[in-house]
Amino acid sequence: MKTQEVLPSVCPQCQTRHNVSIVSVIDVGQQPDLKNALLQGRINVGKCPQCQLVYAVNAPVLYHDPAHELALALVPTTLQLSHVDEQKIIGDLTNRLMNALPPEQRKGYLFNPKTFFNFDNLVKAILAADGITEEMIQNQADKFNLLDKLIQAPNEEELRTLVTAHKAGLDYRFFEMVTAVAIQALQDGDERQGQSLLSFRQIVAEMVPDGKEFAAQADKKFGLRAMTHQQLLNELQQTQSDDEFMALIAGSRPLLTYEFFQGLTQQLEAAQAAGNTSQAEKLKTLRSRILDTSAKMEEEAQTLLNQSKDLLNDLLQAPDPQPLLEANLDNFDDIFLSVLVADIQEAEHNKQPEALQKLTNLYQQIMETLQKNLPPEVQFLNQLLTAESPEQMQTMLANNKSRITPAFHQMLEHAQADFEARGQPQLSAAVSQIKQRIRAI
Repeated sequence: MKTQEVLPSVCPQCQTRHNVSIVSVIDVGQQPDLKNALLQGRINVGKCPQCQLVYAVNAPVLYHDPAHELALALVPTTLQLSHVDEQKIIGDLTNRLMNALPPEQRKGYLFNPKTFFNFDNLVKAILAADGITEEMIQNQADKFNLLDKLIQAPNEEELRTLVTAHKAGLDYRFFEMVTAVAIQALQDGDERQGQSLLSFRQIVAEMVPDGKEFAAQADKKFGLRAMTHQQLLNELQQTQSDDEFMALIAGSRPLLTYEFFQGLTQQLEAAQAAGNTSQAEKLKTLRSRILDTSAKMEEEAQTLLNQSKDLLNDLLQAPDPQPLLEANLDNFDDIFLSVLVADIQEAEHNKQPEALQKLTNLYQQIMETLQKNLPPEVQFLNQLLTAESPEQMQTMLANNKSRITPAFHQMLEHAQADFEARGQPQLSAAVSQIKQRIRAI
């Protein structure tokens, strides 16, 4: 299953357009490493090439943990989607996940993922499934504050004083947290900060009973995620298959920096200078393989992006885009919609009212076309919610008793919970009224 996509984004600070890599479906049963990456905020993060701002990319995400039978959908409120659009996106992500699973793993809970509208609540639900309470989350926050306090120590003597005063908090969880922060810096390409944190961790470990053991346990737990450039190079040399090699490249792309290739080239030149022709040839072949694999991944992502841009351009130029819309229903995926939304944001920022109106109209037309292909339960709910009067709603229910199925009841419960979570009491009350009228019938 394809997990990474390259989408256009607009920097919230300087409005620079650039491409970002996002993950829209996270199945920790197939890729367990993605769980910690998500919890640490290392997934769907953009870095502006102009002002260097690092920011969270607002993108829908479907999270699946088969061990806990957990299906969670994140649809950020900042996207300002209607309930219908939310259901369409969640349905698309669910279908993508289901198609990638073997039949025996396609269980009922996957058809009704719980929806969240901000990242923090999603994280709390994931941690709660692991038995991590609010108190434990607060404890983690306290450890971040402690790390900050220790780093600010002006000298070793003051650091020792602080370590002694906070010895109780310097447990395994503290060293695990520091290791995670260091790893995030390494994977973001900031090797200097990452290595500095790891060195600082070792200094503190020397001052704490069992500190060295705690640090070693954290290293063992994180494994490849704690790789330096040299460790990544070693792992790439030891891969046994093309699939393993490509997976390692895909998961370690933040480490494939100029410094990485510079170090590889230095080792190659050293082997040549020492007359070690065999080692030099291996390193040369490895360098070419890494570059070719990375380029292929970028090319595939860029091809999909270009296809979406071409389709958008064709739709904008068509005298009547509806036939083209009908013929391309399967192509209105996350990449296409992100391209369209990015163009809308750019037109708005650049004060181009004609372009903005045309793009907005096209977006609405696409949504209306997609809605025609929604599941029957969702279409029926939309009809009920737009009824002009309670009497009309009653008539629609009475004339469509066959559509009031268990799946429709389940969707009503889900929709009402969504509206309540989003602070839309009127829609929640409307769904409640529909439920009451169904019971009366």
